[in-house]
Amino acid sequence: MKTTWSPGGRRYALIMLASLGWGKLRGGVVITDVLVDNKAAAHMAIQESEGGALSPLRVQESAHSIVFRFTESPFRNRPAARLRYRLEGYDSSWHDLPLKMRVLLHFQTSGQIIFQQEYFLEGETAGWSGSVETSEYLACRKEIEVPERADSVKIAFVTHGDNVGVGVIGIDAVRLAVERHGDARPTIYDLGFGQGMDTHNPHDLRSYWMSEGSVIDIAQLGVRRSPLLHPILVLRDDDAINYGNWSLKPAHVVPVMPGDWLTVEWRIAHSIGSSGPGEARYADLKPGTYTFRVAAFRPNGEATGVECALPITIVPALYRRGEFWLVLLALGIAGAALLARATEAARVRRCVAAMKYEQALECERIRIARDLHDEMGAGLSAIAMQSDSIYRECCNCVSPETGQRIQSVCQTAMELVRAVDEIVWAVNPANDTVERFVNYLTQCAEHYLDMAGLRFRFDVQRELPDVILAGAMRHSLFMAVKEAICNAAKHAKADLLWLRVRVNTVELAITVEDNGVGFDPGCLTKDGTRNGVANMRRRMEESAGRFELWSEPGQGTRVTFTVSLAQEITGAADRSTLQ
Repeated sequence: MKTTWSPGGRRYALIMLASLGWGKLRGGVVITDVLVDNKAAAHMAIQESEGGALSPLRVQESAHSIVFRFTESPFRNRPAARLRYRLEGYDSSWHDLPLKMRVLLHFQTSGQIIFQQEYFLEGETAGWSGSVETSEYLACRKEIEVPERADSVKIAFVTHGDNVGVGVIGIDAVRLAVERHGDARPTIYDLGFGQGMDTHNPHDLRSYWMSEGSVIDIAQLGVRRSPLLHPILVLRDDDAINYGNWSLKPAHVVPVMPGDWLTVEWRIAHSIGSSGPGEARYADLKPGTYTFRVAAFRPNGEATGVECALPITIVPALYRRGEFWLVLLALGIAGAALLARATEAARVRRCVAAMKYEQALECERIRIARDLHDEMGAGLSAIAMQSDSIYRECCNCVSPETGQRIQSVCQTAMELVRAVDEIVWAVNPANDTVERFVNYLTQCAEHYLDMAGLRFRFDVQRELPDVILAGAMRHSLFMAVKEAICNAAKHAKADLLWLRVRVNTVELAITVEDNGVGFDPGCLTKDGTRNGVANMRRRMEESAGRFELWSEPGQGTRVTFTVSLAQEITGAADRSTLQ
């Protein structure tokens, strides 16, 4: 035999199955399921502790949504409860499950409904106090055009008939106005209550209204004392399976014609909810502790004290936890220490390699300097001496032209000896200091200016720092300063020359100044060639130094050469540390 279930029976069976599963009962309210990102939480996720409370449900912060499903327990013989829920720590108030009751306009033809217009009632009206007799009433107004073929309209206030709705509704001051084309004024139908009504017997109405529904007792009469003592229509629905309604009696339906404009007015106060089952969805909760509560309320919104509470802990992501950052900090410090140690070891290895390379270069420079001095220098000196000896012995035996050639050979040989001496000085690593460079520069300048017959003054600071000056930079700087001195001696027509040397821990500056005729720097050619200016500038650029020129006609000339010693000091310090 096939068993047929009624709607109420099916609902009861479903609740029984849910309650016998892993939902935990709490005095008439049960949480049947929890979904995390649309996946059911494990049955062990919600456990009843020894104290009877539910153990916290832990959810990772990465979860995008949490859905709580709940209903009321069927184990009590009592009216249906109105379920409300809230998530403490997130919600500021209780939430009703979404449910709507209705105001219906039935347009009829010969007593048959041809069109129905619905207006919905939901939640609680403003000023609800828990009672339809004392709550504030909300004024409602709706307008609609009468459809074709309609000859009358009927009004009905209906509770929810879908096995879940509960609530209380109070209706007062119902009026209909029918505005017809061509009539000066609309026709008003005041659908109040008749005089002498027995307010204690809703089945003996002598008014416009009648009670209907699956349970007649849901539709009752009430009494309001404001503004005057008068009866009102009341719907008290505490039965989640049945429904009730107030509707106009057939004798009092309002006659209408197609095209009429119908205005319906009423005043209402209500508190409407659902008995479940229901669900609550929360998205992207922040880390923290929450408590999800489901509570049973009476149909009018009064709390019964029956509820179920489930603690929820949203576990922060790993990167939000303090211990994670402490571990990360410790790892970072350890990694930084290892990196610093590896970097220092690599720097030491580079310095050692650089020192070995520099030592090899210095050995090669020493060999080159020795070979130049011993071989080429000695040979050129011998040529100069022999040429001078030949000139002295044969000056009276040869023609003047031949004597001049011999003397020219001797002079050229002497110049080459001096040039080789400068090259040997530049190549020799023993001269790679500022002090030796300045000493050699002043000696050469003094020798040259004496030969040129030019007065000079040297302004050199007493103590010179022990700073390395690389051979390439030293040679370029020496040649540039030498060229400036030669230009002053040859072209400036000066009778006095100043050579100033200033050294600090950052740079070396050498100034050559004369009191000669000067010139206009603006007259230099496009490539800067005049009196060796371009050549001096190029040498300083090759040494990463600065070249500054000042001159005015009749005011003399001042040339300043500046090179940086920072890199040389760093290199010297590294070598000193390693030594």
